[in-house]
Amino acid sequence: MLIGLRSAHAEEPAPVPPPSAPPPAVVDPADDAEPGVTIEVFADPAVARARAQLFQDLKDQGYRKGDHKDDRTVFKSYVPYHPRVIVHDDGWVYLQREPPRVHIPGKTFSDQGAPANYLWCILAPTACVSIGGWMVGPRKYQAMEGDILDAVHQDVNKLNDAVARKQLELRVNNDIPADCEQIWAQALPAEARRRLLYTYWDTRLDTPEGDIARAAIMRFIRGEVMQSAAPFSAAEVAEMNEHRSCRMAFDPGATP
Repeated sequence: MLIGLRSAHAEEPAPVPPPSAPPPAVVDPADDAEPGVTIEVFADPAVARARAQLFQDLKDQGYRKGDHKDDRTVFKSYVPYHPRVIVHDDGWVYLQREPPRVHIPGKTFSDQGAPANYLWCILAPTACVSIGGWMVGPRKYQAMEGDILDAVHQDVNKLNDAVARKQLELRVNNDIPADCEQIWAQALPAEARRRLLYTYWDTRLDTPEGDIARAAIMRFIRGEVMQSAAPFSAAEVAEMNEHRSCRMAFDPGATP
């Protein structure tokens, strides 16, 4: 079961083709990202705090932290039939039925003792196996899931928000300026390059995140294009505003 998640690229729209075929630079890398892609966000203090709080609350719910493998951390309950919790680096969290587990007879999962104790399993194999959550009925399992979700959903939302803010910050400060520079450096006529930059600006969604992305594109247009030997003309700006798809006016000549 997935727990309330938000995209880190909320400003990204469906591609809108410009009048001429766009070069690869116009295509937003986030549009083609595969689900579950690893996002390195541990260095951000807000993300680290939100992640630590979620981990602590899971421990308070009777979970122990497992190994971090690939892009996820697995939490297993001390109760063998409770679902495990999978926390991905990009903020995705979901629950999974606990499979059968092997343990020392008479010991809890948190107190396994010396490896030699597993020799008892040779004498009593069935006493060493817990069937996990596979034999728990649907109603009981859903009730357990609901209890866990109620306990951690606020922490998951905070983690999602922190990851989304960090990814938007990286996008605005790094990815978008790089995209704009690549477009403006294309071996195309200045008019075509201006049109591609306008299309990149116009196709952001009408959301707060989209407005932030548009502002980053406009900073490049005002700082580079409008200061070059081939700025947007008044006629171009009027024509683009007449046919634009977003609510924000295209005004590269305004003072920032």
